[in-house]
Amino acid sequence: FTGSADLTLYAHWTYDPFAFWTFTLQNRTQQVYLCQQVSIYYEGPQDNVTSRSVGLISATGSLNIAENRDDDQVTDDWVRGKKPQVVLKCTTGDPDAARQAVQQRFPDAQVLVVSPDALGDGAAGLYARLALAKLLYPDWYGDVDLSAAARELGLDTLPVYF
Repeated sequence: FTGSADLTLYAHWTYDPFAFWTFTLQNRTQQVYLCQQVSIYYEGPQDNVTSRSVGLISATGSLNIAENRDDDQVTDDWVRGKKPQVVLKCTTGDPDAARQAVQQRFPDAQVLVVSPDALGDGAAGLYARLALAKLLYPDWYGDVDLSAAARELGLDTLPVYF
């Protein structure tokens, strides 16, 4: 702009809830200290099958106890030896039945159940990351409104059963 005349400018923008909630998650996760990290064992729909890379865990700043394994097959004894604070079970079936079965196997861990949608990169995956982070790190995520996130992300069915 050149000249000396008064000029009024108007900003026009469109709210992007996916970008907003992604930024919220990333910004808060950076504040989690290493000494606060929650150790998590992830188990897929099949018992004793884990994954070394689970975005749902890493996006919250938590520690996946299986990330350095050579394979995805584990035993309950191996898991108990690692003493995870949380067991994150993915199921396509009844979440309450899955929770009870896993809790019997790992009575000292908090058991959380998610659907396969929670592992994706879309709106359901983002919501699951926010919900898990809020549950595990309430000091950093206490003011995150999960109802607003679900509504803004257009979710009719939630991918978490906490």
